[in-house]
Amino acid sequence: MKSWKNKLSLIGILTTICIFSLTGCGSSDPAENTGNYKQTVQIAYPAEPNTLDPHTTGATATRELGRGIYEGLFDLDANFEPKPVLCEKYESNADHTEYTFYLRKGVMFHNGQEMKADDVCASLNRWIARSGITSKSIKHNEKFEKVDDYTVKIKLQQPVVLLPYILANYSKFAAIMPKSVVDEAGNGNVKQYIGTGPLKFVEWNKNQYVHLEKFAGYQPCSKETSGSWGDKTATYKDLFVNFVTDPATRLAGVETGQYDIAAMIAADDYKRAKDNQNLQVKLENSNTLNLIMNKKQGILTNELIRKAIGYSIDVNEIMAGALPDKDLFNANAGYFSKAQKTWYTDTPTSLTKDPAKAKEMLTQASYDGSPVRIITSQAYPEFYNGALILQQELEASGFKTQLLVYDWATMLDKLTDPSAYDCYVTNYPLASNPASIMYLTSNTNAGFTDDAGLNQMFDELNAKKDTQAASDFWKSTMQKYANDKALAISFADYSYVYAMTKNVEKCDLFYGICFWNIKVKE
Repeated sequence: MKSWKNKLSLIGILTTICIFSLTGCGSSDPAENTGNYKQTVQIAYPAEPNTLDPHTTGATATRELGRGIYEGLFDLDANFEPKPVLCEKYESNADHTEYTFYLRKGVMFHNGQEMKADDVCASLNRWIARSGITSKSIKHNEKFEKVDDYTVKIKLQQPVVLLPYILANYSKFAAIMPKSVVDEAGNGNVKQYIGTGPLKFVEWNKNQYVHLEKFAGYQPCSKETSGSWGDKTATYKDLFVNFVTDPATRLAGVETGQYDIAAMIAADDYKRAKDNQNLQVKLENSNTLNLIMNKKQGILTNELIRKAIGYSIDVNEIMAGALPDKDLFNANAGYFSKAQKTWYTDTPTSLTKDPAKAKEMLTQASYDGSPVRIITSQAYPEFYNGALILQQELEASGFKTQLLVYDWATMLDKLTDPSAYDCYVTNYPLASNPASIMYLTSNTNAGFTDDAGLNQMFDELNAKKDTQAASDFWKSTMQKYANDKALAISFADYSYVYAMTKNVEKCDLFYGICFWNIKVKE
């Protein structure tokens, strides 16, 4: 490891980091605070989304902003379990092939219309068609159907025991929108951002900010809160999410008071923030750092070459470059965090580093020296730094490489083009369940997976009698299969670092910032 640290010091990313506890969105409010609170909250955020249409992308920025605007039938509680939100209850038959959802009455969209079954069916049927997240579960063009204004049903040809989990998943999440918005969008992205959530869309000033405001008509599903579920009533009038791509600038902005919160500051800026008596720092663990490989076109369609990559890398070395403090990540931990007890397993998620085996795989694959094109962006330092270490490790095993660096929005656009890259390092939010791990279940991205053996296993998973049986099958069989074929490599689950002024009295973190739940003293 010493030689790696010497290399990393050249790019200036080694910094000692201290860790604070995760704060869940369900954490209790300080005892009945008194005093004046800011009615306009300013966030410095690292990247601009390419859309605010949550059905069509799993991008972090879209997900975090979208959670304030939209709601779904379900959301995740602090135990990462699905709980009803826009439905008050649901029923399933014994083999999980028929679900009935009973909608809450009187829930209003931001445009003043009441949410009803027509809206839910239009939204969820579009989500099935556009998201790709259901491709290993809802497989036969099944549709959600209206029973009456407040009842929706879906009949499935094959069992889907995990449907509530899938509906609660945050990547390409199943947001409910007005039917008129869905109809207007056609085959494109939605043009109006209207949901039932606590925050109402006001303005998107490109390359500068998104402005949201408190939705006075918001009706929480419960007075309780847990995780991202429950009462999400906004605690201010206006929110500005400012796009500040440089992490040092984000931190400087929160130091001067220009911003109340700086999201995802660089790990090597942590000590500076920690030592500033006017700031406070929190960590939030809801992401996995992954290597996604293009299996549609190019040299990584060859399983032997993917295995050679697996034998070339050491996930601890990758993570030491991406986030140089071992307390920030849990390497080789499976596709879920330890907090997700239903699905977590410590089965390794990569092949063990073995340069001799890597070279053997390359020989068997008749590798011709074509460069592995690694696409990346500096918008998220852990992606970029991880890509640099990946490049070094691959070249040490005999690969030729090419590093292609883009701004974040451009990189997102490139991911659907199978001719544009071979692999990339990125994060995905911790999935709610195996059937919602996008890079193992979807084909909307050239790096995602369509493997016949794994597809069959997803059918078996969803046919299990209950969640426990599905969990056992995932842990004993499926994860190992995905790893052995090097379909993707999950390096670690890891934490983001947030800096905020001392005036921020409440800012809860669960799958990112809970934008609605922020209180800042004047």
